[in-house]
Parts: sequence; structure tokens; C-alpha cells
Amino acid sequence: MYEDEYVTAARKSHGVYKIVLAGAGGVGKTCIASRLITKSFIDTEMTRGLDIESWELVDEENDISFKLVSVDLGGQSQFRFFQDALVRGASIALVVFDVSRYESLLDLDEWKEIMMDIPPDHMLLIGNKKDMGICMSLEEIERLKEEWGTDCVIISTKTGEGFELVEEFILGLLKRSSGNPDKEEIMI
Repeated sequence: MYEDEYVTAARKSHGVYKIVLAGAGGVGKTCIASRLITKSFIDTEMTRGLDIESWELVDEENDISFKLVSVDLGGQSQFRFFQDALVRGASIALVVFDVSRYESLLDLDEWKEIMMDIPPDHMLLIGNKKDMGICMSLEEIERLKEEWGTDCVIISTKTGEGFELVEEFILGLLKRSSGNPDKEEIMI
């Protein structure tokens, strides 16, 4: 056994958690999933229907790990007929829109019904592509937060700006769910 294997074997694992990524086509859901897994930006093709990835998230501070499965839902409407079933049982939902494309904000209404079984405190609205410029007001984003009853972060998956807030949200929620309360709130 290698040293890393000893460390991993000694670390307490807390089961498998499903994270759903939802939003219109082309908003950057797959790039968000890739950055979560690889810690770097990978330019990807648009998802056709569905993409599933798995990885381990380690909380070094508490020496625990979480196995995660991301279910990246294709944003085009022709895939809606099977997406309800994929959302069921999700621990976390990341609902993504493109801050440089106003119509992607309007498309979020379509996802509300699909996400209705996920508690609002297990959901995060993500305004992606901040590096492309923001074409919506802070008032519109605040209204969106109120409508969904959840928090929202504005990020750039490409540059990594603000991405730590997504990672902190996920880790904080997993720690709370596993009985290890987070010490502080991280959302804006």
C-alpha cells in the first residue's frame, strides 16, 4: 500500500451524495462539474441529454471524505421528459444561468418545477460567465434569490473567480448533512 492509500484508508467516508446541475443549454454546467472534479477549467462541448461524473471531495481539516456523483442535465427542452427521475434523491442542486445572456435567466422558470423536491437550502443559484460581462442588474438577481428562496453566487468558471463559493457551499452542506456542522455561513 502506498502512503496515499494509507491516508485514504484511515479517512472516514460519509457515503455517496448526488449533485444535480440544471439550467439552459450553454450556461456552463459541464464546465462547473469539470472544475469541481479537476480544479481547472476545461472547455467542453454542450451536453447532449445527460453527463454523469463521480469524484471524492476531501475535507482535510476534519479528515473526512465525501463521494460525489454529478448529474449534469442537458439544458435543451427535448430532454425534459426524463430529467424529473434524475433529480429525485439529489442531495444538492446547482441551478445555473449565464450572466452574459439575459434569456438564460428567463429559462430558469422552466427548472423550478423539476427542482421542487429539493429543499431551497440544498440549492444554489449560480450566475456563470462573469468574465463575459454581466447583462442583468443586481435587483434582478435579488428578485431571483427571493423567488427561489435560496442563495446565489456570481462566478466565472473560466477564470475561477468566485468558484470557491460553490466549493464552500457544497462542502458546508455535506458537513452539516453528515453531522459535522460548519463553523460559518459562506453565502452572499
